[in-house]
Amino acid sequence: MVKVTPTTQLSTVLGEVCSKQKFKPELCHLEYKKKRVDLGLTVRLANLPTGASLDLVFDEAPAASCMLPLIDFCQGLTHDTPQRTRSSR
Repeated sequence: MVKVTPTTQLSTVLGEVCSKQKFKPELCHLEYKKKRVDLGLTVRLANLPTGASLDLVFDEAPAASCMLPLIDFCQGLTHDTPQRTRSSR
């Protein structure tokens, strides 16, 4: 839990939460009722009600790391299929 004032920047809130949890702030964002909040705003200007609870959400993984399980799966399939060899002429 992070205590804030109406003039606290939401980017500061994200930074404090991430430092307490040892996360990288550039990999996360804040949401209120499943909607992403603008980190450039203060608490007052973000139209958050008193006592609002924000969720820390991790951004999607980069495309390259998403492809790794797919590659492993495909490699597993190729081990079961017979390999063709070229005959020498």
